[in-house]
Amino acid sequence: MRRFAAVVSAAAVIVFSVIAAPEPAFAAGRCTTTTTAVEQRIAEFWQCVGSLGPLDVLTAEDLGQWARNVIERAPTAAIRVRDFRASTAPMQTALDRASAGIAPLPPKTADVEARIALFWQRVNALGSCDPLTATDLGQWALNVIDRDPSRRIFVEDFRASTAGMQAGLDRGSGPCAQVATDLGFSNLSVELPRGTFGVYLIKERLADVTVRTVTGTTVDCTTSCPAKPLADYATQWSAYAGMNGTYLCPPDYASCAGKVNSFDYAVYHSFLGRWINSANLNSLNGMVTFNGKTPKFFRRSYEYARTAAGAPAVTAGISNYPLLLSGGSVVDSEAEQAAYQKEKGTKGSIGTDGTYVFLALISGANVTDSAYVLQALGVKDALNVDGGGTSAMYIGGSYKVGPGRLLPNAILLTKP
Repeated sequence: MRRFAAVVSAAAVIVFSVIAAPEPAFAAGRCTTTTTAVEQRIAEFWQCVGSLGPLDVLTAEDLGQWARNVIERAPTAAIRVRDFRASTAPMQTALDRASAGIAPLPPKTADVEARIALFWQRVNALGSCDPLTATDLGQWALNVIDRDPSRRIFVEDFRASTAGMQAGLDRGSGPCAQVATDLGFSNLSVELPRGTFGVYLIKERLADVTVRTVTGTTVDCTTSCPAKPLADYATQWSAYAGMNGTYLCPPDYASCAGKVNSFDYAVYHSFLGRWINSANLNSLNGMVTFNGKTPKFFRRSYEYARTAAGAPAVTAGISNYPLLLSGGSVVDSEAEQAAYQKEKGTKGSIGTDGTYVFLALISGANVTDSAYVLQALGVKDALNVDGGGTSAMYIGGSYKVGPGRLLPNAILLTKP
């Protein structure tokens, strides 16, 4: 599109009895109350919050009070794993932001790190449609408080993130669209607090396929670069599946006169064994490389450590902007995004979770939305690629999306 240089059935409700933890001591925070009746306590809590300004701060104990209220009002309430992830992640980010510069307090319990690790180990073992309970939400809040009682959160962030959690609890563990459980191609609907998004997805085991990246050109190219349909790349290189690659300068953009089908990104041609546009490796763009079955993602392509003898061995590689996910967390790139990346449309991406590779085209999304959708699908690391009118997805001899524009480069999956 544009260049940018810089329903599985819900399982039985799972309640974690993580490492035996003491009953939370909900010490007084800014809006905590000792009122016994839960509805009165909830009313008093929100009355207090409502009296504060958006940039006033609440404490970790206030978060604990909120969780206590949720548990005591409806102990059997359920929240899907994907909603839990999508709501706790921004709250954690908000806690980090408001607590910057505040000296941490000692953990309340010696086993808190082990408890947190085991908690997330068990969450990670679940499917995105599996339910957690209100008690699990309380366990998460307890972990936050016990790890560092000094944590703070701005009222505006607290309102936004708890609203997302409450919306997930209200949806509960009812019917849930199938999310990335099948191998091959899927057409999914992913519901998040941010909205509902359509996803065209190719998911394959890294052990069963080889990721290849290819270009139409065999040399660096700045204008009139060779371009062709995605199906032609798949046929030429005997690929089982593929999708479009980097942002490009298409012929239908007036601003691309004199540089049609060029791309300001480095792409490793898997079958030629060399980087095309290698000068663009030294940039602020994100990147993913593959060495056989092993992926590696970079926040900035200049982090790719080339040596005097060349570059580390790779079998595929593509740069684009921005990196979407790193280690399961959404990468905050909004301050650096171009205006068109913040617009709703179809966004492309390539990601992995250590076991699977994901090629995705997400509709009705901006770039940040697409990161949260991928996170909900269980993707751990992901890179944004082109979308919009360039979107193309091909598998098993036919298009599922597209063909879109002619492509100067593409991402392919081959099988033995």
